[in-house]
Amino acid sequence: MRDDKSTHRSRLHPSPALLVASLALFVALGSGAYAAVSIDGHSIKNRSIPGNKLTKAAVASLRGQRGPQGSAGPAGATGPAGGFDPSKVSYISSGDVAVAPNPGGTDIGTATAVCPSGTKVVGGGFVIGQANDGGAEVFGSGPKSDGSGWSASIHNDSPTVTAHIAAFADCAGQ
Repeated sequence: MRDDKSTHRSRLHPSPALLVASLALFVALGSGAYAAVSIDGHSIKNRSIPGNKLTKAAVASLRGQRGPQGSAGPAGATGPAGGFDPSKVSYISSGDVAVAPNPGGTDIGTATAVCPSGTKVVGGGFVIGQANDGGAEVFGSGPKSDGSGWSASIHNDSPTVTAHIAAFADCAGQ
């Protein structure tokens, strides 16, 4: 005797929920392809897609050919004269400052080249002179703090030879 349950083949019927979910899946998968085929540049409204949502390649493809260069605009106003004017530079020397020998210690001498009124120092230096006994040493050379000239100082520890220094300044007017 046969058991009806064992010989009965059951047929599987999809539930309504499975049918609805499958249909939604097919619609969702097919919609993107439909949109890609049916939407073109004329279908998109201006400013409806923000620029940060587009790929670099998409943005690059939106650019057209470069147009012809436009005509030159009007000339601008003339600016103030600039540049370096060598005629406004003067070279000033302090003259010689002698620093006497000092057998028991060190004598100090300072030479200052002062710029003419209306000018400021832009450079400078010094020249020293003494016999080769090694007694003179420069311990300062530079612009005055107010920009009015250049100073240089030496000390002379030679017991027998007078040292000499002269400062010079490069002064420029405006």
